[in-house]
Formats: sequence, structure tokens, C-alpha cells
Amino acid sequence: MKDLLNYGLLFAGFGLTALVIASLWIPKVLGWKEKLKDLSPLMKELWWTYSFYVWASNCFFAVLALSLIHI
Repeated sequence: MKDLLNYGLLFAGFGLTALVIASLWIPKVLGWKEKLKDLSPLMKELWWTYSFYVWASNCFFAVLALSLIHI
């Protein structure tokens, strides 16, 4: 049972790490600069703050999952 937990944490940690790395390209791929140019400065700042919050949460949980592995 402990091995299953370790493999689950390992899979989740590497999956979240891949998501964190891939998330760096999302604004460029989806063309956020062009799509956000019509928004007010406050809404742009809110959008980028929310995006960073989601990215940082994924990064935190990736580190947490990888640090809880006891192999």
C-alpha cells in the first residue's frame, strides 16, 4: 500500500511539474497579449495576478508531492 502511495505521489509530482513548465507557453500560444489589449488596466492586472496564482499553486503542489515521497 505504501508503494502505491509513493508511485501516486511521484506521478502527481511529475505531472504537475510538466504542467508548470507547459504553462509558461500558454499566454503566447493562446495570444493573450492581443486578446487582453481591449481590457482596462485593472482587469489586465487582475487577469495576470490570477494566472500567476494558478501557476504558483501548481508549482507548490508539485514540490509538495515530490517532497512527500519516501523511496
